[in-house]
Amino acid sequence: MKIYLERLRNNALKAYEEGGLLGLIKKIPIHSRYIIKRLLTPEQNYSYWLKKNEERIISEFVANTTLDYKPKISIITPIYNISPKLLKDAVRSVQKQTYTNWQLCLHNDASTEYLENIKYLQNLSRRDDKIRFSSSKINENFSGSLNKALELADGEYFIILDNDDMLHPRALELLVRKLNSNRKLRYIYTDEDKIEMDGGRCEPIIKPGWSPHYIMSMMYTTHISLLETALVKKIGGFRKGYEAAQDYDLVLRYVEKIEPDEIAHIPIPLYHWRKIPGSTAVDYDAKGNARISAKKALIDTVKRRGLDAEVLDGLTKPSFRIKYRIKGEPLISIIIPTHNQYQVLKTCIDSIVTKTKYTNYEIIVINNNSDETDSIRYLAGLDKNKKVSVYDYPYPFNYSKINNFGISKAHGEHLLMLNNDTEVINENWLGNMLELSQLPEAGAIGAMLLYPNNTYQHTGIVTGIGGVAGHSFRERKKTDAGYLGLAHTIRNVSGVTGACLMVKRDVFNKVGGFNEDLRVAFNDVDLCLEIDKAGYYNLYTPFAKLYHYESLSRGSDQESKRRSEFKKEIQYMKRKWGKRLYNDPYYNINLTLKYEDFTLKTKDG
Repeated sequence: MKIYLERLRNNALKAYEEGGLLGLIKKIPIHSRYIIKRLLTPEQNYSYWLKKNEERIISEFVANTTLDYKPKISIITPIYNISPKLLKDAVRSVQKQTYTNWQLCLHNDASTEYLENIKYLQNLSRRDDKIRFSSSKINENFSGSLNKALELADGEYFIILDNDDMLHPRALELLVRKLNSNRKLRYIYTDEDKIEMDGGRCEPIIKPGWSPHYIMSMMYTTHISLLETALVKKIGGFRKGYEAAQDYDLVLRYVEKIEPDEIAHIPIPLYHWRKIPGSTAVDYDAKGNARISAKKALIDTVKRRGLDAEVLDGLTKPSFRIKYRIKGEPLISIIIPTHNQYQVLKTCIDSIVTKTKYTNYEIIVINNNSDETDSIRYLAGLDKNKKVSVYDYPYPFNYSKINNFGISKAHGEHLLMLNNDTEVINENWLGNMLELSQLPEAGAIGAMLLYPNNTYQHTGIVTGIGGVAGHSFRERKKTDAGYLGLAHTIRNVSGVTGACLMVKRDVFNKVGGFNEDLRVAFNDVDLCLEIDKAGYYNLYTPFAKLYHYESLSRGSDQESKRRSEFKKEIQYMKRKWGKRLYNDPYYNINLTLKYEDFTLKTKDG
């Protein structure tokens, strides 16, 4: 089987290189295409992608920037028991930089092996005044060693280069060009990848833009991170006791001293982690205390920021969950539009009533022209439940108008739009959404929705996919954490589905509610983009789980009678939101807008 899959992958790559996806489709049998899709992951077609795209992306970046401002960039590198070859490769990657106003600051942290490195670095620093070197007889571990290297630095900004890693030749140039594009910037991070021992680049880490809630779930910015030298020294540099997560601790403290608009991301892999045995590039657990130190840094951050929350382990090894305590017991209004098929609605309401741990809620059912006898009888009986109110909306279907009408009947401080074809899975779902909705900066909150076969229906919305928006990791198994663990972490997103969307009433009112020009589709995306535009953060949580049977009582938007209107609403969204649709700040321009799987973008999208 292994040989078959390898042959299949090689044939697929060849067909892909010769003719893109169309070539792949023509040459690969239908029964093998699903397997091929799984095999053609970013890691496996990355070398091809680099060959076709890297030079173009860099050229476009350079064409849109200047190099008038030329600050000195210090590269700090702690040295400990590293092989001479790997160390020389790291140093050469600095010496080959196209930007020349740099300074390399190396500190030997009492190495016990490869002592010839000391002589090599001493000679190097004597010959080149851009290279500074110091050495200790007492090992001070990561934080102490980084601080010693930082003491040598006098550049306006600095980056970290681990002694076994490498920089892209244009890394410093592109960082400085980014500074020139916006002189307010005080923190810039880039994409990265890994490098095999034979020199081949692999496993790209293609990151989202600045995501303040995702960074509280896991350290995702990592390398390269450009920081102001003076500010880092002012806040105490790297703290001892946070070894293996000292950069995470630093970034959490650093961003508290700057504004979100002073942070930028360069979506180009400019740092190469060397995949050597025993490194975190190969195994996250290689440095056994990384998770302990990261959690300690987050606990400190929660205390420092005065958050009423606790830090829990996340659903993946590198991730955590900031669990906020609910303040008081605010009323949540759950608005559920419905039309016939009462069994669907009954499943939904029964699951809320029997499974929901948070009890201060009301259910507002909006009956939109149900005419089945059993449905009418069931709706009439719902009024006997003190938590449920039923209102008739006797007009043609318009999702936005129905929900706006339902909200006008609601009394809650927090509003939850919920499809009638959903079913609660975990008892804490409502409280887990509420704890995020209560945050002052929070906008729309979305949940993990699963199809009945336990694959994802929704784990956050990415704008631009399919022309307007798509659902992250749709149809992946619920055990799949997704790219960078995104499906299993609380994170910032451009939007969440209206099938299960919570928002504070005052935020909803501030943006004018649902756009009633959007009768069938994208009303939830439009609402979320308005909320984002108003300065709030839309958030996804995997800790609220429901099944979604998707449009059982209404049918799909693609049914012939609605297809025409659906197309009109696509054009409406494109006219209204323009370029914003194709520049999702929580996605990456190098990822596909054709599929929902976070694979690399190809020439056909």
